[in-house]
Amino acid sequence: MPSTFIVRRALALALCCTGSVHAATDADPGSFSAWFVRGTNHLALEQNDLAAMCFTACVALRPDFAPVMLIAALCIAALPGANVNAPLRILHTL
Repeated sequence: MPSTFIVRRALALALCCTGSVHAATDADPGSFSAWFVRGTNHLALEQNDLAAMCFTACVALRPDFAPVMLIAALCIAALPGANVNAPLRILHTL
């Protein structure tokens, strides 16, 4: 298990990076990589709703990339009050 220092450092880094990748997705909404990194940062910060939005954008940009479909479905399933069928709509396209 990582030390508390390492976890805090990772969260601080994610907070710092989130602003940069937010600017990157604003500047280039068609950048799969920017949306993916932004979603990963939101996951690290336990912001599942924002992570789901980012990974859903990834699915729209690369519908043939199955791993991102799974990540998006898991983020959607983790949302409070999530409809269990919502993630299945994404996974059904595999």
